[in-house]
Amino acid sequence: MSMSSALARRETLWRLQKARSDLADAAATPMDRYSRTELRSFSALDVTALRDEADAHAKEARELDVLIQRVNWTSEMVERRPGS
Repeated sequence: MSMSSALARRETLWRLQKARSDLADAAATPMDRYSRTELRSFSALDVTALRDEADAHAKEARELDVLIQRVNWTSEMVERRPGS
């Protein structure tokens, strides 16, 4: 995998993690009821599964970040001269 592909994949994983986490937070937020006669609302989404997906994306992103950092520390920069 090229470095640019790895960086793009890591960014995608962070965005997926945030989207799943935000969706789980919204689905888990209880609706206010003013009286006992009002209808109760239930989440149509599986909050636990969303959080598990978010955790899996975050874990993969962290592991990929470690690999990216390893390459950064072990690679030497190549200096390009103007006109080359």
